[in-house]
Amino acid sequence: MRGYGYIDGDDGREVRVRREDIEGATFVTEGLRLTFEVRESAADELEAVHVQIAEQGCGSSCMCCR
Repeated sequence: MRGYGYIDGDDGREVRVRREDIEGATFVTEGLRLTFEVRESAADELEAVHVQIAEQGCGSSCMCCR
């Protein structure tokens, strides 16, 4: 496992997220709503910090959300 990935912000920007910056979880999956702050790294790359899961489930009436 590489320990990082990328998430898309609501503004369309792709932001790098590291596992240790996810608060209360060890990974995120596609479809989760997240809250996070963006900072610029030393390599001029956008990084997500203080990442938290805002919603769990897919938000529809499927079996996983009941």
